[in-house]
Amino acid sequence: MAEHPVRIVLDDDLRRSRLTVFLRLLLAIPHLVALLLFTVAAFFIAIAGWFAALAVGRLPDGIHGLLSQYVRYATRVDGYVGLAATPWPPFS
Repeated sequence: MAEHPVRIVLDDDLRRSRLTVFLRLLLAIPHLVALLLFTVAAFFIAIAGWFAALAVGRLPDGIHGLLSQYVRYATRVDGYVGLAATPWPPFS
């Protein structure tokens, strides 16, 4: 069986500073607001992509790229808030 092309690799030592764990939700507020706005946009883009896929027979590359970028960003923010990742998630 072929390997799945999408993986999450965690190569962290799992040590966390108590101060950053205590302030993690406060530090994540800008990312949570950006993720909320991105989620609303991704919802409507997914609907448009569904109609485009019905018409064309496949998802257009631009919509696929944007939705994959949304999943990547949401995974980084969830990992940061859920203490699975220490680095501050980039907005890009």
